[in-house]
Amino acid sequence: MFTVLYIEDNRLNMRLVRKSLKPMNYNMLEAWNGQQGLDIALAQVPDVILLDLHLPDTTGIEVAAQLRANVKTGHIPIIALTADVTESIKRQCLNGDFDAYLTKPISRARLLRTIKQIMETKAPAATF
Repeated sequence: MFTVLYIEDNRLNMRLVRKSLKPMNYNMLEAWNGQQGLDIALAQVPDVILLDLHLPDTTGIEVAAQLRANVKTGHIPIIALTADVTESIKRQCLNGDFDAYLTKPISRARLLRTIKQIMETKAPAATF
């Protein structure tokens, strides 16, 4: 089963993404802060990570860097899902550790299309 980890501290956004992914029969893991997201990613090794940039304990950019630096999670596609629409943040995400950048409010169609595109181009995951 395809697994998505969403690292997000806003309950409404979490619920919206959960509802959007439900018809796709994806397994959704939820983390409410950066550290919890890192812990879940290492334990569960999801197929894709949706990551908010503004978390209560750190930034999504820092979480993405830590995920990329770890051999167990470095291959996982990461999608920035943020309300921060500044051009400098978008460039920083796309020139850094993210595979895609989506803005809030969340478009269900765009989210599902982006996940599908990323997963179609993803190399097979390493086995640990």
